[in-house]
Amino acid sequence: MLNKIRFLIYPALIATSKALSRFVPLIHALHLNSVWSVFIFLLPRRGDYVKSVYGPFLHRGLDDHQFYLCATGKSGHKLSSIITRINQKMVFLDIGSNMGIYSLLAESNPNFCRITAVEPNPLVLGFLKSNIDANSASRIEVIPAAVSQLSGEVELRYNDWHMGMGSIERAGNNAVRVKSLNRNFFDLYAESVNEKVFLKIDVEGAEHVVVEEIFSSSLSGKITDVFVEITPKWLDAKKIDAIYSTLYLNGFKLLWKGADTSQYDAYFIKNDTYVSIDKVKNELKLKKSNSPIYSICISNYNMADTIYRAVSSVAEQLDDKFEILIVDDGSTDNSRDEILRLESKFPIVRSLFLKRDKNRRLGETRNISIYAALGDYVLLHIDADDIWEPFLKDLIVLFHQLEKAYGYDFLLVGQQTGIAKRDLLLSSGGYDNIYRGEDRNLMFRLSSLDKILFMDYKTFRTRLERPTKKKFIKVIWDMWSHLQYDFLYTESKRNYLLVALFFSYNNSDFTIRSRFLRSALAMPALISVLFKEKRDISMTWDKFISFRESRRGNFEKLMRKIGRPDNLNQHVSQAALKIFDYKINNKGFKGE
Repeated sequence: MLNKIRFLIYPALIATSKALSRFVPLIHALHLNSVWSVFIFLLPRRGDYVKSVYGPFLHRGLDDHQFYLCATGKSGHKLSSIITRINQKMVFLDIGSNMGIYSLLAESNPNFCRITAVEPNPLVLGFLKSNIDANSASRIEVIPAAVSQLSGEVELRYNDWHMGMGSIERAGNNAVRVKSLNRNFFDLYAESVNEKVFLKIDVEGAEHVVVEEIFSSSLSGKITDVFVEITPKWLDAKKIDAIYSTLYLNGFKLLWKGADTSQYDAYFIKNDTYVSIDKVKNELKLKKSNSPIYSICISNYNMADTIYRAVSSVAEQLDDKFEILIVDDGSTDNSRDEILRLESKFPIVRSLFLKRDKNRRLGETRNISIYAALGDYVLLHIDADDIWEPFLKDLIVLFHQLEKAYGYDFLLVGQQTGIAKRDLLLSSGGYDNIYRGEDRNLMFRLSSLDKILFMDYKTFRTRLERPTKKKFIKVIWDMWSHLQYDFLYTESKRNYLLVALFFSYNNSDFTIRSRFLRSALAMPALISVLFKEKRDISMTWDKFISFRESRRGNFEKLMRKIGRPDNLNQHVSQAALKIFDYKINNKGFKGE
């Protein structure tokens, strides 16, 4: 009779668990964890098994905390929701499967054609296999092993009260030698996988090791979803950064992150655009004996009237150490014809045509171009409506001199250009997916890591004239987007409004017409962002300005800053001296 009542109230228990899971940190802080214990006694039973709020039956283990978390849903419902909604054929790779709750959920979704549960703890393995049998799960293969950098065996440590906390990285009351899997195993595993892979990682403080090993294997190219638990008290900032950096470097974006900073889950995805880029790059690497060293990344959208002249001005000054990668963001004019004409004339020109996506902004288009680049270094912000004088090679020479002198990787920001190692930009998260201001957030992030320099030199590009209507629309849209960004992130909206309304006439970068237009758009832009969500940024504008001044100067000044004085004329041509022997003096207000 009691069990019948339990089955009747089961739907209400699921709804209650989902509602309460949002408040787990608060419940814990108020010492009200006993509220979750009530679930154990209310959940339906079947012999020695309890029907968890996730659906699968789990072997009762009332003295173990892991059973308590899995049965009641206290560990959250995000991953369970994602697993049940997968609508394409995939492989589920469960690293640290424990009692198998998520592998069992994957079993209930017929789109998971293969499920691999990797669990090293001998005590937990008995419960895992028992749960698989109880739920008649036929597609789950169990591998009794840990993941580490070693082959052979590794020591696993765990506590009696919480078998789910077994770890190769942390201390525990008990220790046991277990089999270890490293990147070599995942190379072999990849050979038997034809579908996309969903990777779940929960290994109690060794997540960075798992990410490193798996993404150093050939399996990395087949993974499109990664769900990982991150606990800062077990993973220091360097290890957490390693997880994020590796995933960013492999084309993943952070889609969701739990709100509890003491322990949170993070969900990363790699969309189809990045997957298709991987295939193209692999094909190109097979065809080409030598890859370019430098990639000039150019984004294009409806610039058919200027792109041929602009790219030609760049291509004519370069050799086969370079590639020019044009990423077209779904243009509706005849940009494709112009780009193909460029490809036929210049062997170093390569193109990538994207379908138009209303959710993709300029920042993400730039990220795609960086990811698709074949060169070790990328040059950015070389736009499709500029004519460039022949000084790009001189800029690269100076960059390498600074690179050698400073001894670490950095983004060199110049006048409408940037140059850096491709991997540095990708591993730092790249640009934000916004139209304007995308470069500022990247600069803030790299400044916080002290991986950016600002070199002053004279601009050596000329903006091409465009049809009046196109030019007018672009100017308005650019200015509107910049104002929105600045109002959203400025420390004082009032002060910035005054700057925008009563523009400083010491800044000669803007025409009188632009200043009046800026004043007209300022108030509407302020109103439009009042209810917009503000993204986290790595540092305030004031701190950035201060940092920038400490890392800014022309080439010779930057060399003197680290006690390595050097003469500019030893590195660039006579004609280039007028460009790089230059000092900027901007007296405008902050924010202009």
